[in-house]
Amino acid sequence: PQDLNMQSVVSSIVDNTVIVKNWEGSVYWPNLGINTIGDIVNGQGYQIKSDSDTVLSVSGYNVIPSDYPINLPEGWFLIAYLNQQSEDAPVAMAPIVEDLTIIKSWNGSVYWPDLGINTLGLMNPGEGYQVKTNTSTVLSYPSSESGRWSFDSFDYTSIKYTKPVNTGNNMTIGIPVDSWDVEPEYGDEIVAYDRNGLVVGHTIYKQENSVITIWGDDLT
Repeated sequence: PQDLNMQSVVSSIVDNTVIVKNWEGSVYWPNLGINTIGDIVNGQGYQIKSDSDTVLSVSGYNVIPSDYPINLPEGWFLIAYLNQQSEDAPVAMAPIVEDLTIIKSWNGSVYWPDLGINTLGLMNPGEGYQVKTNTSTVLSYPSSESGRWSFDSFDYTSIKYTKPVNTGNNMTIGIPVDSWDVEPEYGDEIVAYDRNGLVVGHTIYKQENSVITIWGDDLT
């Protein structure tokens, strides 16, 4: 956008915006008049908490991915997906797969190379992703001429348990198939509770390495 300041970028949805964060924990907090983010950075992602469903439209010039290699520090980072077409996560992350521990979408879906787990599916324009790497590295997205629509992410909905609230704060538990003392049956549900009996994560067992996203407290 012409004006890169975060306050300007989200001005169209500011009435619904509770807080915006970058990967370092800097924030734009409208109700308190705080903006420690300043200008957005091409290639970085941001977390937005809103108090209702809303749509953020950003007008400006398309970013050419090859012009903006993304410098990733060791550990956690928030990246933007810069291609104009969706792409399978393993293809998009291929340039850094040797350094990649895990990548997560906003809803807790993951691509976890070491366990061969991909519930993330497509990375999409307009979305940001949490990435953890085991060393500092540089990500340059491979070109995507037409997009690849061969993979649909797995969005599991339980018919018995309440869907956990997306608090913006989660951790991912990987369960290798050979770790079970008593192996579940195909279609069984894996459910996680907190100490008060609240469902904080669930998934379905698929006779392969399993992954379950556990949602934590919303500390804003």
